[in-house]
Amino acid sequence: MDHGTRRAVMCVMAMTVVFIAQNALAFTVPSSGSFAYDLYDLAVNQILKGPVGFVAGVGFIVLCVFAIAKQMVMPAILCLFAGVILIKADSIVATLGGVIA
Repeated sequence: MDHGTRRAVMCVMAMTVVFIAQNALAFTVPSSGSFAYDLYDLAVNQILKGPVGFVAGVGFIVLCVFAIAKQMVMPAILCLFAGVILIKADSIVATLGGVIA
């Protein structure tokens, strides 16, 4: 196959993949009283959206300040993103809903 034909085949394959319909399933909260609900409540409500997640987020932002002071740019950016994600975890969990494709 020459380069032009290979490129055309790849474009057709990419467009086929794009237009294939798939069901998107969103993660829902397990029913109350089940073991999965106890795990979800502990992990999401009490740790991630609770005081532990908030303190960890603030800790990452403070670590970002120290990394900037040492002129370590990439770790500072990663710490800033991690801190913001942990502080805003309740909004992110509600907005994204843990979409599973």
